Amino acid sequence: MTEHVPAKPSEFTTAAIGVMALCFLLNTVARGAGETFAVFYGSFLIEFQWSRAEVSSIYSVFMIGIGIGGPLIGMTFDRLGGRVVYVGGLAAYGLGFLIASRMEALWQGYLGLGVLVGIGAAATGMTPATGVLARWFDRNLGLVTGVAYAGLAAGAMMLAPAARLMIDAHGWRWAYEVLGTAMLILGTVILILPWKRIGEGAVVKLSPRPRPMALRPQYLSKAPFWGMFMVFFTASVATYAIQVQAVVYLEEAGYAPITATFFFGLNSFAALVGIVGAGWLADRFGGRAIATATFTCSIIGILALSALATGPNPWLLALFLLGFGGAMGSRGPIVSSLVAKLFPGQVGAVFGAIMIGMGLGGAFGAWVAGWLYEVTGGYDWGFGVAIAAMLIGMAQFWLIEELATRRWRKRQA
Repeated sequence: MTEHVPAKPSEFTTAAIGVMALCFLLNTVARGAGETFAVFYGSFLIEFQWSRAEVSSIYSVFMIGIGIGGPLIGMTFDRLGGRVVYVGGLAAYGLGFLIASRMEALWQGYLGLGVLVGIGAAATGMTPATGVLARWFDRNLGLVTGVAYAGLAAGAMMLAPAARLMIDAHGWRWAYEVLGTAMLILGTVILILPWKRIGEGAVVKLSPRPRPMALRPQYLSKAPFWGMFMVFFTASVATYAIQVQAVVYLEEAGYAPITATFFFGLNSFAALVGIVGAGWLADRFGGRAIATATFTCSIIGILALSALATGPNPWLLALFLLGFGGAMGSRGPIVSSLVAKLFPGQVGAVFGAIMIGMGLGGAFGAWVAGWLYEVTGGYDWGFGVAIAAMLIGMAQFWLIEELATRRWRKRQA
């Protein structure tokens, strides 16, 4: 007679779903607002007569801000909890946008849109969200992380067209004033949420608030840590070499500004589906297979975008949206769940340290694409750099066993 084994209770309680929705919302508003830079890109070229490399360098500082802020945000979250991190991040975001609305010189762009908005994005993005979700979910961590990550795509999809409409109506400065004020208002709302209950979580294996403030040095000697660092770095190089100039590129390919912005948002909608799907599939089929598929789709999408240089083509555009857009950000939930599985207890600190890779990669990708355009007069070399980066990122899942199995090969100290 077979002994009856009771089914495990569902992790999707009302409270857990509410926490997942909160992480999605904050990622939608915060990171999505940061990605609207591509919509403002053309306005800066026209008004200030800066080169593409100079304008792209603002976004590079933004990505460096995310990267440098990542480990500090992660350690602060592990020690002080979500209220301090999220409210502080939204305050930095709002101040950065308000400074941008009065920008007259490049250094003001570096300070407002670069440093402050970068720190704000790090403090309201997946670094704290990964730590929050790991306290509420275990078996479905990949799926729910994917849902939270999808906030980035949803934010770009909604806020990019909204930014374009505001720019067309009252100018880019007014648009930044609205965005900055909205961030400060949201910060006051987040301040009053029940963060003690949110921080307690429901997964017994994690303490409500891990004690170590600093990243443990032994983690830095582990191949999985550096493998995940390289995945974020290379995927970010490729993504932002393309994404930052995507609107301008589509305009030069023959699309009207509002149409190019619409497709930029649609690209983010494809990413929303891909991010959630990647997290769910990685829970079931492992990180190696799904990561390989996403990197391959990204490369196909880049090749399709390159072919659009000959003029508007609906089939090539669709291939770009489905390939590059569908895979954009999909490495995020795969890596987030890997961090939670391999480094429990210091999820915020480890993920924050890995975010340095994303920040540095995005900074380099955004800058080098603009610089290569200035040097060569075209986008081909930038596309080549993006494809090479994707291949290097894919290789990490084949060279490092833990990234494929999501467990250590032997007991770790």
